[in-house]
Formats: sequence, C-alpha cells, structure tokens
Amino acid sequence: MINTEMSNLMSQKQNAPHMTHHEIVRRSYLGFEPASPKLIYINPENAERIINQIRIPSWKDLRLRKKPFTIFVEGIVGTGKSTFLKAFEKYPMMDILPEPVSKWMDLNGTDMLQLIYDDPERWSMAQESYVQLTMLEEHLRTGSILKAMERSMHSARHCFTEYFYQAGKMKHVEYALLDSWYQFLTHSESTGFDTEADMIFYLQTEPEIAFERVKKRGRVEEDSLQMDFLTGLHRLHEDWLIHGNNTAQARVPSPIVYVVNARYGLAEMQRIYKGIANKFWHLLPKELKNRQCWLY
Repeated sequence: MINTEMSNLMSQKQNAPHMTHHEIVRRSYLGFEPASPKLIYINPENAERIINQIRIPSWKDLRLRKKPFTIFVEGIVGTGKSTFLKAFEKYPMMDILPEPVSKWMDLNGTDMLQLIYDDPERWSMAQESYVQLTMLEEHLRTGSILKAMERSMHSARHCFTEYFYQAGKMKHVEYALLDSWYQFLTHSESTGFDTEADMIFYLQTEPEIAFERVKKRGRVEEDSLQMDFLTGLHRLHEDWLIHGNNTAQARVPSPIVYVVNARYGLAEMQRIYKGIANKFWHLLPKELKNRQCWLY
C-alpha cells in the first residue's frame, strides 16, 4: 500500500508542469510591460552641455513628496562609482551613501564579502540576502533633500543575483527565494516602501578596463576577482539599463538613465563628476541654502 502511494506521488511529481526561473520572475509582471527609461549619453565632448540640462523638482514639489531627490550610481566593479560620489562630498545637505561594504565585511565578525569571492557557490545566496537587507536600509533613509546611492537593491537583484544564478553558483530554490523577497519589498502598494530613483547614472566601461583598474587599486577583498565575473556583470548591466532585454524582464526603477562613458582617465572623469556635483549644488533651492526652511 505504501509503495503504491509513493509510486503515485512520484508519478504526479514527474507529470507536474516545470516552472523555469524566468517564469518565477515574470509572474510578478503579468498585466503590463515595463516602461523603458529615457537614455542620455555623457562623454567628455558633450558633458558640459548635458550637465547644464539636468533639472530637479521645485522646492514646493520636493516638500510635498516628503522624499529626498534620489540618485543611483550603477556600474560594474572598477568603473569609478566611488570617484563619482567623492565629487559630492564637499557639498552640504546631500546624503552620500557608498555601498555598505563595512557591514558586508563584518557581520558579527564574519567577512561575507570575502566568503562570496572565495566560494560563491556556497555563499552567494547568504551574501545577496544580506545585500538586499542593507541596501533596503539605505533606500528608506530620509532626512536630506538629495540622496546619492552607490548601487541599489535593484542592481543587486537584476545583475548580481542574476549572474550567480546563470553562472551556476546559486541553486534554483535560492534564486526563487531571493526574487520573491525582492518582488515583495519593491511592491510599494504592499509595503509602503519607495525604492525608486529620480535619476540613474550608469558608469559604462569595458570589462577589460575595469579589470585593470581593480588590479591597480589592490583591494584585498578583490584579489580573487575574475575577468569572467566582470564580463558577466557588464552584460547584465547592459541588458537591464540599455537594451531592456534582460531575461527576467527587469524594470528600470527610474524615468531617466544618464549613461556616462567612464573609460577615460581619472582626471577627465573627475572633471565630469565635479561638474555634475556642482550642478546639483546650484539646483538646490536657495531657501534651503539660506536655512530659512527645512524639508522635514
């Protein structure tokens, strides 16, 4: 009798429809087609003109929405995201949020970042779960008029988690679990969380150039970083932000993406980034600069 029941269960399992990882993701987007962002390209030749066209909402609108004007700085390892954010540091009233690497390197004494570099098949799910949590904390941070974040929980999902799964470094059930959490946390009607950006600056660089930069800067936690990893991340960033052909049908969480050609030398890129930071400073409402009123 027991053998018969087990046989029936096995037969039912074999006949059950197989759900691929793409179907798991796409079921969250049934009923609408994700909108494509406006792409604006920045290079040394047109940087001044494009930067002068950047706009932010009026002081009245900023106060009404009760949320900082939010910028995501996206790109693979070695594209210059830290250099971009450093240009903003001298200006007051801007909340500049580098990736919470210190948290990833010390979770109750455990260096999660080193673990994922050393053994991604074992630790990718754990690290990406913690990344999701720590990035959400930064998404929900308020108290400033402008907030610039190094990466986001969206790139964590659509680039890093996607890479580990496609590379066979993450099990199907782990991938599905991370995606289920992502879909819930980014569904504002369910949680009340606003994880969107007003602008994304995508620092676009060939993986070969990024790899050379990584080797030159010599961060200990990046010693085991491989070229294949950068190449895979580059493809996923391009699919998500530029081509809109990500296999997960990933939505870009911003109406506009500035694609910065970041392949040039440090001095040239610093010039562009300083110009962008200075533009945002001049766009901040004079009422705030004069400390006559506050956002919150």
